[in-house]
Amino acid sequence: MNRIRQSLQQTRQRGQGMVEYIIIVAVLALGSIAVYAAFGDMLRAQVSNATSVLGGEAKQSTGDMSTAKDNAKANTKKTLQNY
Repeated sequence: MNRIRQSLQQTRQRGQGMVEYIIIVAVLALGSIAVYAAFGDMLRAQVSNATSVLGGEAKQSTGDMSTAKDNAKANTKKTLQNY
């Protein structure tokens, strides 16, 4: 009888640990989504600028992020050609 109680307690502890990990992963995912929603346009502009430079096109001024952000917003259709 004592073994059954110990086994049940160990199972509950493992379940509790798994739930804690799931909660941590969910909080990190929500935080990542919030950061991307807040800074998505700026990140998209920086990636676009880096892609242009690596592709051999003219380098855009890195100090003028508002222009890069406006250019990223102007491209409403997101494809590989204008990302």
